[in-house]
Amino acid sequence: MDPNDFVARRTELVRELRARGEKNEAAEVKALRRPTVPVWALNRVASERPDLVQHMVTAAETARAAQQALLEGSPADEFRDALARRREAMSSVSDAANEVVERSSRSRDTYTRDVDNALNVVVASPELSDALARGELEDVSSGADGSEELFGGLTPATTDRPARTKQLAAPPPKTTTPRPASPKPRAPSARLVKAREELEEQRGELRAAEQAAQAAERVVAAAESSVAKATRDLERASAQRDHAREHVDRMQSRVERSEELVQRLDP
Repeated sequence: MDPNDFVARRTELVRELRARGEKNEAAEVKALRRPTVPVWALNRVASERPDLVQHMVTAAETARAAQQALLEGSPADEFRDALARRREAMSSVSDAANEVVERSSRSRDTYTRDVDNALNVVVASPELSDALARGELEDVSSGADGSEELFGGLTPATTDRPARTKQLAAPPPKTTTPRPASPKPRAPSARLVKAREELEEQRGELRAAEQAAQAAERVVAAAESSVAKATRDLERASAQRDHAREHVDRMQSRVERSEELVQRLDP
């Protein structure tokens, strides 16, 4: 359903449920929030092109597994390849969502960045990824707080090979008097060269692992912030609901008393 039609349809459905006496269901429907255009477009893609969404969800799962493997010592190339496949899958879903936006007579350019931000939040969360795969994605704006790229900034370092020591020729003697030859510098042994190479490789993998851990910590912090906000919103909404129900009960009692009075006065 287009977001522009959401409020009218929600109001109509609430009225129908109340007329049938389904008060709890009516309250649940009334509490539903109108989806943003990017979320609506992504859910439409999940309905029209579930293959694209499922491919992206699988690529995101693979990237998370590759990140964990990198932290445990796997080669950085596997992690880099997994990120590339995930970016390609996200790009396909983003293009499809932007096409949905265009078909609704909206400007593609207006929502492209919001669609991409929403996708970045989705792929960082297995729960949101599953919701999108079902076409039931809800508001993700609370997660778009700078943690757009789960693995952002991870660039596995390349290994610089140590240069071999050059052997310099001894300068010619200034006089004809023979002079003792200077000792030639010793070339590093093959074992030393190999040890240096392994050390540089390990340092590069360590830097990549540290970056991955920092990225994961940022995501955890963002998720904790979202949970705290959701908890506050829930507490506030619960209080408003309780207040509204108390008001309904009071008004119901007043109506019943007034009805009794009318019946007594109008035999």
